[in-house]
This record gives sequence, structure tokens and C-alpha cells, in this order.
Amino acid sequence: MNRILVKLICAFIPSAELRRRVRTKLKEKPYIKNKYYGKIYIPYTNNIIFRKKEEYDYGNNNVYNKYGEKLEVFFLRDFTGVHNPYDYHKYIMFDRFNIGLDKHFYSNGTMLETMGNPKERYGFFNESESIIPEDFKIFDTHKGLEKDFDLIFTFSAKILDKIDNAIFIPFCSSVWDYNYETEELYVKLPINSYGGG
Repeated sequence: MNRILVKLICAFIPSAELRRRVRTKLKEKPYIKNKYYGKIYIPYTNNIIFRKKEEYDYGNNNVYNKYGEKLEVFFLRDFTGVHNPYDYHKYIMFDRFNIGLDKHFYSNGTMLETMGNPKERYGFFNESESIIPEDFKIFDTHKGLEKDFDLIFTFSAKILDKIDNAIFIPFCSSVWDYNYETEELYVKLPINSYGGG
């Protein structure tokens, strides 16, 4: 609210404590109330900056992997991997908060929770249909949803047959063992030990 208007309103309130409460309430930023965490304020992202996009290098993230190679950073909306929010990837890093990034990824049911205005938007299924079967009916329940995405990455034959922009990627065929980094695991184990030919 305009600072002058807040001062004008407070000029008519005799109690200092009440004036403080009014000032605080009128200046409060938007938030979501959560029963576990209390107030959660909407994060500030680079799309709130009041400058022309050409004047600001949005891609300059300066995040590197352990080999000194620059990582690509993408926005991720996902509930199946919340137990491991900073999973190691050699070439990319997923950011779960910066909706101002140019590339967004949405997994399974979160394809209904798109936000921001990215240049590219991708959907993907990274969990088995036997674990969360309802998510695999998302395009039947929400007709035309696939048009909101540049590509849909999936291993579901049903979705691959029905959706034109769906492509095959077997996300759920990876090794899940946190005793090794993935690349070390493939080097240490014989090929047949992890399901390869």
C-alpha cells in the first residue's frame, strides 16, 4: 500500500501499538498459511526484477559440477523426489523455487500446477504406473493438457500412443543405491549386475 496513505491512516489512530499493527498489516507481503510451517511467503524470483530482460543475464547461474563444468539449471515441480531435493546430476541442477528460469519440468500430477512464463515447459513421468496409477490418467481427465508442454517424457505405451508430443524415456529404469555415485556404480559393477546386456 502507498506509504503516504499508511501514514494518513495511522495519523488518526491514538495508540502506538495499534498504529504499529496497522502499519505491519498494510505492508505485509503475500503469503500462504500452512498448518506445519505457519506463513510461507511467495518467493522473489528474477521475473520480478523491473528491468528489461535483455539487460539482465538470466542464464548466468555460475553453478558447476565437481569436474568444473557449468551446470544447466532448470525449474522443477515434483513430489516424487522430495526426499532427495538435491540429487546429483553431472550436467544439470534442478531448482525447486526459481519459477523465473527459462526451462521448467513438471512430474506426474504436478503437470496441473504449472507456473510462471518459461520459454520451454516439459512434463515427465518418473514413477511407475503401478505405484501412482491415477497420474497416468491425467491426459484423459484433463483434455488438451499436453498442449501446455513442449514435450512429455514417459515410458507408458498408452501415453506414447495417444499423445503426439510424448517421447520415450525410461526414467524408472535407473539404479537406486545411495552407497555409490551413479557413474562409479557402473564402473565398479559388471554389466549384467545392473540389468544391462
